[in-house]
Amino acid sequence: VTRAVTPMKSVEASAVGTPVVASDLPALAELVQDGVTGALVPAEDPVAWARRLGDLIAEPGRREALGSAGRAWAVGTRTWAANARRY
Repeated sequence: VTRAVTPMKSVEASAVGTPVVASDLPALAELVQDGVTGALVPAEDPVAWARRLGDLIAEPGRREALGSAGRAWAVGTRTWAANARRY
């Protein structure tokens, strides 16, 4: 379903500063800027998933940076106030 429907869970995770790792699918790529607000991994590639998660486990500073950037993005673009300004 996430190939076509944009889920809210990743936005919620970003809003609380949790770095998001998601499959590189169009609906998810709308919500995660690879290497900036989170990480995109090829769908259905468990080796790539394991590698990316392992990298993030080994790099706490990188996790923190991705989480902070994700939170800034979510708070700046995905709140009622941000939507009101945009529309």
